[in-house]
Amino acid sequence: FAICRYIEIQDKLTPFLRKCGFNPKTDLTYIPCSGLTGAFIKDRPEGDALWYTGPCFLEFIDALAKITRDFGGPIRMIVSDKYSVS
Repeated sequence: FAICRYIEIQDKLTPFLRKCGFNPKTDLTYIPCSGLTGAFIKDRPEGDALWYTGPCFLEFIDALAKITRDFGGPIRMIVSDKYSVS
């Protein structure tokens, strides 16, 4: 993993995501990972990206705050299609 490529991706994605309504300081976290090799998905590979000191992807997901749900509150559901009975 090259740090210059990591920074390039951040620099290109951040303005787009900001336009979509995300706050880069509170809503975005960049993690270098490879779907091809699995690097930084579950484990931190030896010798790769020594410049990156943050968590790998699954560590980050596991550390997210739990969502509280109000089971006594109103229900929301998505209707994606309809049909009629003849």
